[in-house]
Amino acid sequence: NGSTCNHHCECHPYENHDQIWPDHDGTGVVRAFGSEVDGVFYVAVMGMRDHYFVTAKWPMTVEVFDVRNGDRLEVVELDGGEPWTFYQHGELRDYLHRIHRGFDICDLEVALSDYPSAVDPGSTVEFTATATNSCGDPLTFDRAVMNISGPVSLEKTLYDGRALRVDESIGANVRLPVPEGAPVGRYTVTVTIYRDGSAIHSDAFAVDVNGGVGLQFRSGFEPGHPMPHVDRIELIANVEGYFPEVGPECGPVPEEPGAPVIFGSGYLRAAGSDVSDSENSYCYFHLFDTDLAVSSGSVISYWAYRSVNQHTAIDLVFDDGSNLRDSGLRDQNNNPVHPADIDDPIQEWLYYEIDLSPLSGRSIEKILFGYDDKLDSETGQFRAYVDEIRVLGR
Repeated sequence: NGSTCNHHCECHPYENHDQIWPDHDGTGVVRAFGSEVDGVFYVAVMGMRDHYFVTAKWPMTVEVFDVRNGDRLEVVELDGGEPWTFYQHGELRDYLHRIHRGFDICDLEVALSDYPSAVDPGSTVEFTATATNSCGDPLTFDRAVMNISGPVSLEKTLYDGRALRVDESIGANVRLPVPEGAPVGRYTVTVTIYRDGSAIHSDAFAVDVNGGVGLQFRSGFEPGHPMPHVDRIELIANVEGYFPEVGPECGPVPEEPGAPVIFGSGYLRAAGSDVSDSENSYCYFHLFDTDLAVSSGSVISYWAYRSVNQHTAIDLVFDDGSNLRDSGLRDQNNNPVHPADIDDPIQEWLYYEIDLSPLSGRSIEKILFGYDDKLDSETGQFRAYVDEIRVLGR
């Protein structure tokens, strides 16, 4: 139903020279005629002998299908002018190439669910891993690998064998025993699915291995989690909205361009503008009201992604009127926790963990997120994202 585009035509996506017909050493293809339908190119690669050499005429993503059953066998991204050699899959000689301009292509996605937020040594981390196909065509994967990173690292192969066909979805329950002597701390569990040695998609979650310390509070700003106050300001001076027509903003949002999610489907966003070049500027947003006892071993942790300006951080207000930012405590990397003293890189997710043990006997009454300029002369916009705020205690 598309416009004809034979191998010698300008519209054909490949420069494939003399390999359209079998050459003298028995390689190449019998024919590779093409067609275009609604901006998508299709090339029938028929009668392949060992391999088929091409040069891409423009940036493209090539999906290779088995003509017998429509299974997708491989996906290749090529820049304009890039050479590539396609090889036979077993004894199969006939293929269909579906070619898209650019590199945006639908493929399998893996999602992890039903996982715990914290476990004790000697217990089991149990979760569900599901590969989902929302692309319309049958898709396959042939390997699934679980990586664990944290105080110790581990790689475990979950599946490695013949290609598993996924029409809609396929899932499995995964059980990971936690040894009695497992080091206490935060671990990240990542599952990646592969096809022909190339990673297709991955998903991850964080889990804490406790040491007599339990989870007191958690919000990843997902359905079922505690939700923060929206745009509620605790303290402010010389700060206005990120955009002129609105005030300072703080609340949960779905994934936004330029700020990839790290867990789930969304996060907390805080934004505003420092408008004074001669006085201290700050804005502390009131997120949660809590009553969390602080004792030996208590820890607060969170992830932060700063897209504009570095000087933002989680803050706490305690029952005696004191706060975290002025406590003198430091994070797991021995860095100050006051927002004004944060000098970490921007545009990447960073993990923070703060031992609250020195503040034992107090209670956390409020969880805040704040901007505070380092120099009175500092001006300009700030925008930051926060995820997986957790408080562990006895």
